[in-house]
Amino acid sequence: MMHGHGVASAAIEDRFNTGRVWLHIDEDSWEFHITVESGHDPDDLRYVIDFAEGQGLTLLDLDECDPQILDGNRIRLHLKSIVDSGE
Repeated sequence: MMHGHGVASAAIEDRFNTGRVWLHIDEDSWEFHITVESGHDPDDLRYVIDFAEGQGLTLLDLDECDPQILDGNRIRLHLKSIVDSGE
């Protein structure tokens, strides 16, 4: 547990969960995204984005990839590696 926010990890996949905001990191598949449920706390989303940036990830620009609307009033925001993007 980290600052009241849950962290769970496995060898292939890490998920960072603050309640209604999840960070998915799968380096083997090069898949990085944040899933946000409706009614989430904006501070939780900011916390997860900041955490992702600390892991070398940043949100994709809208011209690179639209957010994905999922079932259950959830939205997926895709991330990219800052190292690979040249930032």
